Amino acid sequence: MHLYELTKELQQLSDALMGITEVPLSDDEIRVKLDQFGAQFEYKAEQVAKMIRNYEANAAALENEEVHLAARRKALENKVKFFKSYLLQNMTALEIISVKGDILNITVRNNPLSVSVVNLLDIPESFTRIIPEHREADKTKIIDSFKESGEMVPGTEITRTKRIEIK
Repeated sequence: MHLYELTKELQQLSDALMGITEVPLSDDEIRVKLDQFGAQFEYKAEQVAKMIRNYEANAAALENEEVHLAARRKALENKVKFFKSYLLQNMTALEIISVKGDILNITVRNNPLSVSVVNLLDIPESFTRIIPEHREADKTKIIDSFKESGEMVPGTEITRTKRIEIK
């Protein structure tokens, strides 16, 4: 018998004890049913509690594994950054732009222009945008202006970095 079935039976027994049902039970019948259902209910309830503990333990184990896997992923990502930087540094030092291999091709590519704000107060108002509570440089406008005129916007520096592309 399932726990929900036992619960239903115990509710019917409770109704019989309170005189809500049509068929009255004798004291002996009530005692027997209470003993029978009580023991079964306790056993079933304990089994459900054991399942809950098991699921909690599995969830905790998975959470620990998530932490472990995240640490491993971060370590691998750091190795990727290191080796890309290492490869870029050596290819740049030797002025090698691309390497064609049997399986992979490696190319040094220019990243898009980027803006570093040296002094926000020196940037003309037309190259800023107001975000509630603070003023922020509009880097897209600054790059577009630099591309059109070739002139630096006061208070900024334009840089271009390189990256490794592996295909």
